Amino acid sequence: MSSYTKQFTIFSKPFIDAAKDVFETMVFTSLKTGKPIVKKGLQSKGEVSTYLKISGVHNPTKKNYLAMLSISWPKETYLKLSSAMLMEEITQYNDECSDIGEEIIKMILGNAKKDLTGLGFSSYVDESINNQNNMQGLSKDSHVIEIPIECSYGKMFMEIYYTDALEL
Repeated sequence: MSSYTKQFTIFSKPFIDAAKDVFETMVFTSLKTGKPIVKKGLQSKGEVSTYLKISGVHNPTKKNYLAMLSISWPKETYLKLSSAMLMEEITQYNDECSDIGEEIIKMILGNAKKDLTGLGFSSYVDESINNQNNMQGLSKDSHVIEIPIECSYGKMFMEIYYTDALEL
């Protein structure tokens, strides 16, 4: 394993652990994560996606980093998930459920921050983007790790994008 891959694995784990906790607590389901893959390109698989741009400094190396956490859902999964969070049946994507993804992803970052800080990563939310495929600010050669996830509501994909600034 290269030092770059090792560094990224260390950076990614708090997000995966936080997602499991958030979904159990807020959406009343457990997550089963599949094998992470290195993805080519920046296009998400889901019909509904939420992105959270994160920047900061890896304090041990004093290097800046830029990352993006994304979760994308097939529309059917997103509606079931929204129904669970809002405790009412949602049958179509609308203003009422449009911010659910953004709330979830911000809770994931909030839960992950403690572990990230312990690993030497400062983190600042630069911007959250709901339901767009907006990779602005990431280079085309950014590394993308895609983690397929299944839960009682269906499939989803967590994607973690990062720049070479994390390389040791």
